[in-house]
Amino acid sequence: MGRFNTIKFEEKIQFPDGIVTSNFQSQDFEYYDEYKITKSGQIVRTFNSSSNEEVNELLTTTFVLNIYTGTPIKFNPLKMREAHYYPSKIHEYDLYFENGVLTHIFCHQTDKKIQVPSGISKR
Repeated sequence: MGRFNTIKFEEKIQFPDGIVTSNFQSQDFEYYDEYKITKSGQIVRTFNSSSNEEVNELLTTTFVLNIYTGTPIKFNPLKMREAHYYPSKIHEYDLYFENGVLTHIFCHQTDKKIQVPSGISKR
């Protein structure tokens, strides 16, 4: 899988394909930094891996961030060929930020793009 960044929402939200979670990964940023998306939809870098320090850096640019997470699928371990393989369904989204604020979410599973109301915790 390689390097990845941790992306966390301050609160769990429901995504267009129905999953409700707050923890994701991304490979769009450099290094192994950590980010949070606040209740108001702002994205903030919270950990800088190159300096190994906690930070509070508000991102204010316009960009698209690809994130993903997995949810376990039911399976019969006796039928698995590899003992350490745990299958999961991947959920992938594109988050659209305008001046550092989340405005839209595109869901790869449903092929739908939805507008995010200000104050994403109200969803």
